[in-house]
Amino acid sequence: MIAGSVVAEKVLEQATKSLWDEPNSRGRCARSISAALIAYAAGDSFGVSYEYHGEKIPVDTLHIGPRRKRAGENGPLEIDDSWPLGGVSDDTMLSLLTIFAMEKGEASKSGVEFLNSLRTNLPTLRGLGPTTRAALGFELREIEKVMIATGKLVIGNTNGGMMRTALIGLAYDSSEETARREMITELTLATHKDAKAVDCAVLASRLYSDATSNGSENSLISLLNDELSKIQSPTPEVSTGVKNLDRWSPPEEGISLDPLETLSAVYWTVTHAESALDSYRIACELGGDTDTVAALATGLLAARDPIKSGLLEISWLNEVLWSEIPTIGPAISRLLKYRIEE
Repeated sequence: MIAGSVVAEKVLEQATKSLWDEPNSRGRCARSISAALIAYAAGDSFGVSYEYHGEKIPVDTLHIGPRRKRAGENGPLEIDDSWPLGGVSDDTMLSLLTIFAMEKGEASKSGVEFLNSLRTNLPTLRGLGPTTRAALGFELREIEKVMIATGKLVIGNTNGGMMRTALIGLAYDSSEETARREMITELTLATHKDAKAVDCAVLASRLYSDATSNGSENSLISLLNDELSKIQSPTPEVSTGVKNLDRWSPPEEGISLDPLETLSAVYWTVTHAESALDSYRIACELGGDTDTVAALATGLLAARDPIKSGLLEISWLNEVLWSEIPTIGPAISRLLKYRIEE
């Protein structure tokens, strides 16, 4: 096993290292699931440095940079001292909570469990999105009210549901498609009620599910079109968006919280990247919601080919603040248990 990161090695030791080199389906699942979660968390940590600046800044692929914020509405970018260097956002933290809330065969119960866990862990979460905060009864920020008034934000129709449920696809193989869709739907609806948000979450989970079984054998566009055909009454916007994915191009203003735009950016990133490091660069160069795109895209790319992606050769993996997410190893083990033992 190639391992350029001491910390990644420790994560694997907690979870699946003993299975990593097995030349069978168990080994393939272990490699895929481990790589997906490590790449996801690392992408989140790497991407927060480039998120929502109102301008695109050069991407440094040698190190994780600090989170930046703007001093005043039109002021210069400054380092956000409240955010620890290498720290992950709600993307990773909510994804891990979702993994532990999920119980196969108990979709409705899993959605309720996630909300309970969310409330319990609220003090430890950074960067919660507007829809998730609204689901908890929090008042919207002033900038969010402006975005709603100008049509740039629709509560419920954001990417947070897809962001935290995509990794759940790793727990299901192709014989469990109906169960996977039911689980993703219930987990997404816990916070995101819009049909487009649910459709995009289901589509993203299919890509992760297939990765553990077939690696990079199947094209992403064929998987998305096949999944779309199995969703009952998909929203017209999602149907059109998926069918036109090969003609999609990134918006100049960066990637918004819109779930379809985020899914499109993930597709764009994975199909243009040559490695995990390249995927991080491309995702962050898009601007906007860079941590979510970097996490989802590179998690998927690494799941499809853990070795060829070069993920564990990235030196700055050791700069991720892994101590903040000690449950990542147990989360890998939990997904792997569901995938190969049930």
